[in-house]
Amino acid sequence: MEHTPPLNKPPKVRIGSRYRAGRAAGPYDAIIIGSGPGGLAAASSLSKMGKRVVVLEQHYTIGGGAHAYARGGYKWDIGLHFINDMMTPGTPMAVIGDFVSGGRMRWSPMSNEFVYSIGQSTYRIPFLSGEKTKAWFQTTFPDEAENFERFLTDFKKLARGMGPSMGLATFAPAGAAGDMMRGLARRLVPDGAARAVEEQLGEYFTDKNLIACISSMWVAFGVPPRELPFFAVAALSVIDNQLCYPDGGGEMIGRALVDEIEHYGGEVFAYAPVDEILLRGKRAIGVRMEDGSEIMAKAVISNAGAANTFGQLLPEDAPSKAYYKKQLKDVKPSLAHLNLFVGIDADAETLGLTDGEHIVDGALDLNEALAAFGEDMENAPIPNVFFAFPSMKDPSFRKHYPGKTTATMIAYIDNHDGFQKWAGSDWGQRGADYDALKEVLSQKLLAVLIGKFPQLEGHIDFYELSTPLSTRHFFRAPRGEALGAGFNVSRFGKANWLSRKTRIKGLYMTGQDTLAMGFTPALMSGVLAAGAVLGWRDKRRLMKAVKAVAQNPSAINS
Repeated sequence: MEHTPPLNKPPKVRIGSRYRAGRAAGPYDAIIIGSGPGGLAAASSLSKMGKRVVVLEQHYTIGGGAHAYARGGYKWDIGLHFINDMMTPGTPMAVIGDFVSGGRMRWSPMSNEFVYSIGQSTYRIPFLSGEKTKAWFQTTFPDEAENFERFLTDFKKLARGMGPSMGLATFAPAGAAGDMMRGLARRLVPDGAARAVEEQLGEYFTDKNLIACISSMWVAFGVPPRELPFFAVAALSVIDNQLCYPDGGGEMIGRALVDEIEHYGGEVFAYAPVDEILLRGKRAIGVRMEDGSEIMAKAVISNAGAANTFGQLLPEDAPSKAYYKKQLKDVKPSLAHLNLFVGIDADAETLGLTDGEHIVDGALDLNEALAAFGEDMENAPIPNVFFAFPSMKDPSFRKHYPGKTTATMIAYIDNHDGFQKWAGSDWGQRGADYDALKEVLSQKLLAVLIGKFPQLEGHIDFYELSTPLSTRHFFRAPRGEALGAGFNVSRFGKANWLSRKTRIKGLYMTGQDTLAMGFTPALMSGVLAAGAVLGWRDKRRLMKAVKAVAQNPSAINS
């Protein structure tokens, strides 16, 4: 299919220098494995403290879940959908974002409206809008108004009660002392906060559609309501935050952070797959690359996720390897997913589209529908679709891609092994039967899109489907999981060992596995990981530098 090139040449979406043996010349103060927001935030923070750092990313571009890709004359952000708490000056995450990027990240407001369809009903929910959210629920479900008031009152109490628990868990050290602190943190979690959404909401409401509306945002976590902690979703009905999107699209996040890292002397390499973390005795001393090169450092920070770090990158004879292998058995991964990227050959405004997130759930019994689809993807209905039009959120898209629109569609799969038949094949060469299944699934998703927006009929110019095997290939997710370790109720229980400090000296963790799902927790985890690496004097300097940004934005690069 022929495509007319954009009138204004868009910026390159690939970021970072290409790795070659010898280009990363250690020793470094810190090696960061993986270039997700958590890894880049850690590298930026350490660079600002005068440390020599290098980021090693196995993908062809930098950014982790925040990167973009271009194909067929279109561009999509592969993991970003909405970001909150970044546009209000002085909020903790806005300060962290300005600090790690040197103020280079720019944001545009987007709609807080989420469109949720179930059966014949469609609800336009103003999530993350505080009193507006409350009023919407009480007006839409008047018979449940008093119950919703009770629900909010109880949740606010839970939120206050979560403070001590979250503080202990976040700042606990490694080893036995940390285990004790995290154990105490778990005991301090208020009753109900860590119960599953599905179970807890049933104690407040009888209207199944209302329960489904509140639960619908489980798609942002990749964990179904039967396993997702009540605290995670209930917050969306209370917090008042302006949602936003990065100017220039997701790749601008990586570009801003890389520029800041390099400004302070750090290095960032793509095409740089790490094979193993090197140890000397009980201490991490560097990494071995897949090409056999060894790079040395005083500290290694993994942004590769818990399953990769402890299951794949640590050598078998590593101290505490048996401990971590045992602990990983209790960490259920987030769901795998299908991700369809759609190019539309018409202007969004002409088509009457909006920038809101659209969540479609076709069944009240989500558990049954997920199970059925996991067992028979070709014939069972798709139980849920999370989709949006990212080109409408990025103010620069129209300039670079005039007369075009993009859509992204996500369907979760409650079956990590559904694509095992092709697990041993190479990306892009999986065979005709694999391609045929992808086409069947693509058409199912397109039918949902056109069913909701009939005006798109005849305007679908390009589409490409990503499967769990794609996630495994590009993110090294062992089971194709979309969002790493599942943010399920066990994260408040048995998985209390997930933290920035490990039991191995010199080895640290960053990223959403160590804190919570999402872009802003990942940034925070990076700053915390940097603080864990630094000695107490430099850690005080780091905290002072962050505080200075909070008090005076002009101090960002001082």
